[in-house]
Amino acid sequence: AAKAPDAGMTALNRFEALVLQNFIEAMLPDDASSVYGEGLPGEMWKSMMSEKIAEEFASQGGLGIAERIGAQLARPRT
Repeated sequence: AAKAPDAGMTALNRFEALVLQNFIEAMLPDDASSVYGEGLPGEMWKSMMSEKIAEEFASQGGLGIAERIGAQLARPRT
């Protein structure tokens, strides 16, 4: 059975992946139509590629965003 793309990721890891996706997509060149294609299909390809890079990066520890938020959430409230 095929597992869902984010089955092994926690909500915090998915959040970190989303943040990273925005960073990565902004860093990718806009004028690379020979790589991504043109128009809407090119934009979709670029977005999907940045999403997968971000998911992989986040699953390997990423920038520690998920870890820091998790630590804050685990702290006892006073």
